[in-house]
Amino acid sequence: MTQKHLFYPAVFQEEPEGGYTITFPDLEGAVTYGADMEEAYKMAVEVIGLTLESIEQEKKPIPVASRPRDIKLENNQFVVITEFNLLEYKKKYGKKAVSKNCTIPEWMNAIVLENNLNCSQLLQEKIKEVSNI
Repeated sequence: MTQKHLFYPAVFQEEPEGGYTITFPDLEGAVTYGADMEEAYKMAVEVIGLTLESIEQEKKPIPVASRPRDIKLENNQFVVITEFNLLEYKKKYGKKAVSKNCTIPEWMNAIVLENNLNCSQLLQEKIKEVSNI
């Protein structure tokens, strides 16, 4: 099972014209911008999701977060620990369907056909129910 909560240090660079550029020492290519702290943090979380999704598609391991004290900073930079909930992100944005083969008794199949039921939908609903999602 995928780790639920991840915490990545984000390097916030205060820009002379205002706003913040955000980079991640542990997530290559993850860069974003926010006009103020609130927007910058939201954008940081979003870019983590996009980057991790790309890493998973490439079948690479999810990077381990650096220790904040080990990050070298320049002028106008500071570290913000960014919390990312991978499971919530996948629930919200994960639309990729995976085919699962399952079997049911013949009498149940008759009920499915008689009532024009969608087995995939029923299975998804039941999994959500038993998982408290």
